[in-house]
Amino acid sequence: LEVPREDLYSRQQAPRPERREKQIKVPSTPYEQWLSIALAQLHIPHVAGMRISKIHRAAIAFPRQKQLVDVLDQVDLSAPSFRVLGSAELRRRQFAQLGWAVH
Repeated sequence: LEVPREDLYSRQQAPRPERREKQIKVPSTPYEQWLSIALAQLHIPHVAGMRISKIHRAAIAFPRQKQLVDVLDQVDLSAPSFRVLGSAELRRRQFAQLGWAVH
């Protein structure tokens, strides 16, 4: 009578549809939807909520032209003076380092 040892057998991955359900999904923001609707009405090809290098999320991206629209949200600004925080500035610099033009 043999008992399979778990340390010898790697666990099987779940089937593809089940793995997709387990992925973390970031909900789209209202400004992404508004911009996407406006660009769709103008028949401009774009991608809404695109993840760049699996690090940052751009509100609207134009992948063929390597252009993106980075919208500053309330979490990107300081409270009393509405200055851009370092995290937003770092995100924009990283987009530029990756070859994207940020607007």
